[in-house]
Amino acid sequence: MKKKVLAAFLMAAMTISMVGCSKPADTKTSETKSSSTASSATKTSSAEATSSVGKTSSASTTEQSGEKTVVAAMPGKWSDLYPMGEDSHYDNIIFDQVYDSLVKLNGDGSYQGELAESWEVNKESTELTFKLKSGIKWHNGDEFSANDIVESFKIYSNPDIKTTSRYYLRYLDGCDESGVETKKGSIGVTAKSDNEVVFKFKKPTFVDTVLDDLSHVYIVEGTKLKDKSAEELGKAETWANPNGTGAFIYDSMVDGERVEFKANKEYYNGAPDFDKLVIRVVDSANLLAGLMNGEIDTVLYGGVPLDDFKLAKEQENLVTESVKSQGYQLLIFNCSKKYMSEKVRQALSMAIDRKSLVEQLLQGEGEPIITPISSINPYYNPDVKVWYDVNQAKKQLEEAKFPFDKTLKFYVPTGNSMREKAAAIIAENLKAVGVKTEIVQVDFPAFMEAAKKGDEDLGIVGSGGSLNPSESSEMLTGAFNLCKIEENNKLIKLLKKGDSLLTMEERKPVFDEFQVEMKKISPYGYLFTTNSLVAYNKRLSGVKPENFSTFNWEIHTWKVSE
Repeated sequence: MKKKVLAAFLMAAMTISMVGCSKPADTKTSETKSSSTASSATKTSSAEATSSVGKTSSASTTEQSGEKTVVAAMPGKWSDLYPMGEDSHYDNIIFDQVYDSLVKLNGDGSYQGELAESWEVNKESTELTFKLKSGIKWHNGDEFSANDIVESFKIYSNPDIKTTSRYYLRYLDGCDESGVETKKGSIGVTAKSDNEVVFKFKKPTFVDTVLDDLSHVYIVEGTKLKDKSAEELGKAETWANPNGTGAFIYDSMVDGERVEFKANKEYYNGAPDFDKLVIRVVDSANLLAGLMNGEIDTVLYGGVPLDDFKLAKEQENLVTESVKSQGYQLLIFNCSKKYMSEKVRQALSMAIDRKSLVEQLLQGEGEPIITPISSINPYYNPDVKVWYDVNQAKKQLEEAKFPFDKTLKFYVPTGNSMREKAAAIIAENLKAVGVKTEIVQVDFPAFMEAAKKGDEDLGIVGSGGSLNPSESSEMLTGAFNLCKIEENNKLIKLLKKGDSLLTMEERKPVFDEFQVEMKKISPYGYLFTTNSLVAYNKRLSGVKPENFSTFNWEIHTWKVSE
């Protein structure tokens, strides 16, 4: 569910819970308002807000009052307002407006500073020092300092707090392989001054790998939160009025339908050109209609459905662009099931006609893959070919004594028409080799809950992917291990080995081997990459479609014409 995998990708992953207590209490009511504006809030019912794309919306209301508003859509629901857990890329979209990270990843694989002005790694590649930008303030007016970053990472590494984001701390000194501090406050993150923070690694590490992980960690007001217990941090009221440093200030939300933000006019990276941002959940079948009639300005995740992209390109009010992406779709194989052996997983993967999937579903706007590393990635191994062999798949299933009388539960998240159609085709592919499936459609949070529990046999999900091949480890260990493969697996060992090497020449052969083993072990059935089919209203300028695939929207840089 990255990746941001998750997301990506994933387009993916997870639910948050606290050790010793339950998941943070549901922060979503029919409508919640930030404390500064609650008294003047006009409540809007769920039915009024989403009865159709074209009817009364928060956008039309604010436009009539003279405010400039941008309305962005996403096809799935966010989970909650708990920033230390990214349940999916839908969560990331919400968090990304309120909170900042140290750096952001661009579509070309380069990094740009968000909180960080600059960074430098030492000769041994064991320490990374960030110099922070000036003028950073929390939304509540508090001063920001390097100590907030230090205390944020102490919170993330605290073993009493169960957070999916802890995984990103695994390279840091004083943390174990899961990112947990080895003793209280042991994490190797220190403030050199008020505007410099130093990250110490356990061993020499390729710096881009660390930057990639740090780009996913949202910085909270650590100096204010450091004395709160795990139980307090798990309560809804702690996060009900999110306080970040980001370009937008949380205003209100309607459960599962929209979140509204006010522009942070004092944003240190440059105040937004407009007054209000509304992020709405809109089913993919209704996205084009919303774009055409002006109720939606753009789509932040998943883009325009392929079936609608040709018509979108014909609209005078829209700018469209197809951008090659590292983002991919994949099939989850539940490795914990006794009948899902390596040989069976290979056979199920082998039974899928990826070429036809790309031709039928994507009209060429993507490519078949067999590992998470696609042909546009510099680490791509061209010797690892995509397979499709129905006869061999049948033979392997028979040899593995697969229980053909069993019906596999195939979980599919709703709201993404391309994914739903892909699942139907895959079910037919599997039927051709004698495997029966039952498609179970649920919303994304329910899908992730089922995947975490291991209720499913199969599932389809997406990830944002990355030019950094180590991104793959996110779904092979820890909270994002949806396939339930054993933690100390050969793939993880290869990724760790690659991360310990500091030049492309040294790293490439290791990641070549990783791709060979990924195809062999098949914990997932990687399916295809999907181009980002970006569309946005011509009233917007400054949009960078090339960065959409890395979830680096930089909405605060967009300009809005009258």
